[in-house]
Amino acid sequence: MTLKEKIIEIMVSAVIESQSLPNFITSERNSHHIKLHRLKNNPAFNINNLLGLLNSLFNTIKANYVEDSIIRRTIKKLLRLIRISAFSDLLNRRNFLS
Repeated sequence: MTLKEKIIEIMVSAVIESQSLPNFITSERNSHHIKLHRLKNNPAFNINNLLGLLNSLFNTIKANYVEDSIIRRTIKKLLRLIRISAFSDLLNRRNFLS
């Protein structure tokens, strides 16, 4: 599993499913909503798992004496990937924008 795949796997659970969405109520009671409700109560990962992964990546890169500008660029790219993936996942969820 590549780093990108691992981050995306953790990101959906940590950022989207474990975070509460205030005032978000849907009237539709289909199986998809019930599954999301169950996942929200017991997500596979939380935000601390994602931060721990990014922290261990930072420490690994730093321990290998990589230049600071490259470290900064790498972390920024990963945070951009997380932001874009989380936003896309939210847009693809049913009844989120209605």
